[in-house]
Amino acid sequence: MSVKPRHPVTFKGALTRILGALGLTASSVVGRSDSLVRAWADPDRIEYPSIENALQLDIAMVHAVGVAPIFDVYRQLLEDATRDVAHAAQAPEARMLQVVAELGELSGGLAAGFADGRLTLDEARHLQRDVAEAIEKLSALSKDIDARLALQHRNDGGRA
Repeated sequence: MSVKPRHPVTFKGALTRILGALGLTASSVVGRSDSLVRAWADPDRIEYPSIENALQLDIAMVHAVGVAPIFDVYRQLLEDATRDVAHAAQAPEARMLQVVAELGELSGGLAAGFADGRLTLDEARHLQRDVAEAIEKLSALSKDIDARLALQHRNDGGRA
């Protein structure tokens, strides 16, 4: 059996990782044939899973190994494609409520994760996602503050 090269940030690559981790279970997760599921990972084929099947596979992967390869690829490709999109500023007071909500989720996750003195791999990955989301909200808040300052500067005729 020859191994075809796959770029790491592709849906085909994500599907290959899923097949490697789930094996024959992948086809039963989505209720499709083994050959079709293997075709989804083949870079020479044009077949892809439906959105529902992709979600089912990612959910199975999170349960099995704590990662969602298809979602990770989707998020990375979306970020790469929209990196040049300007920040949509919000009122810093409103954004702060989002920050507090994210920090509340993180706090609850930390308390639950360390309640028994041990942290599972699943709990650690969930906490890492919560930390990343809190950082994103804090970063957006910082940009909102900069946008507010720039607006005030323009409205004040450039006076500091």
